[in-house]
Amino acid sequence: MTKIKKVAISSILVLVVIGVLAGAVYLNRSTIAEWLMPDSKVDMAIIEQVLEESSELTTAKLTISGMKEFKDSGWAFLKSGDFILYYEAQVRAGIDLKEVQIKVDETNKIVNIAIPKAEIIDVKIEPSKSKYIDKNFALFNNDKHEDASKAESEAVEVARKQAQNSGILEMADKQSEYLIKGLIGSAIPDDYEIKCKLIESK
Repeated sequence: MTKIKKVAISSILVLVVIGVLAGAVYLNRSTIAEWLMPDSKVDMAIIEQVLEESSELTTAKLTISGMKEFKDSGWAFLKSGDFILYYEAQVRAGIDLKEVQIKVDETNKIVNIAIPKAEIIDVKIEPSKSKYIDKNFALFNNDKHEDASKAESEAVEVARKQAQNSGILEMADKQSEYLIKGLIGSAIPDDYEIKCKLIESK
């Protein structure tokens, strides 16, 4: 066999091999793509870590100003010292992130997030903005500090009830979804859909 024929046959064999490989690549392109760039999935380890570290999430704040009348016990003008407390309370509403439930549907690429409804987390009276005005004079009222503490405790409960009727909880619910998505968004691939729903807190 001449050299020219050998070269021609070799060239044909090379082309056939290349053609077979090209066909195999085309037919299995999805498998190869998965091998080169595997599908990204939701990283639950990161999500659980973020939720555990954050623990409590404040989603809304409110300032309430009010007045609380305190009636002291004891004999008038001797031990009974009534007064009025003008106060300013800072209210925080939010959720316990430990109650957030996350389920991932890898088949349909959906992340389902169940978020507990917001609650009043904390109510604090600002001491620097509190004012006490005596309504009557008591000669031997030695428990002023105790009376002030009682008045503040009562004011906290009043402020708590006012906050619950102010719409802060509804506003906090709306913010919860936005903030949680921001917290765990980096662990969820872009091609996943996120669905949120509110549930009753435990």
